[in-house]
Amino acid sequence: MFFLGPSELFIMLGFIVLLWYPYYRILGRIGKNRWLSLLIFIPGMALVLLWYIALTSWRVQEV
Repeated sequence: MFFLGPSELFIMLGFIVLLWYPYYRILGRIGKNRWLSLLIFIPGMALVLLWYIALTSWRVQEV
């Protein structure tokens, strides 16, 4: 039987955060729903989400 120990789970959690957080921040900054970033965990949807970000109009945010 395959079992992940605490160190493997911690590493997996780190990779999940490293993948998810940039999408979360980018979507928030361009005025889209940040929770769309959860779509990257569905196989193939990360690429679709990148195309969505590239081709939709962005809300201009004052800095």
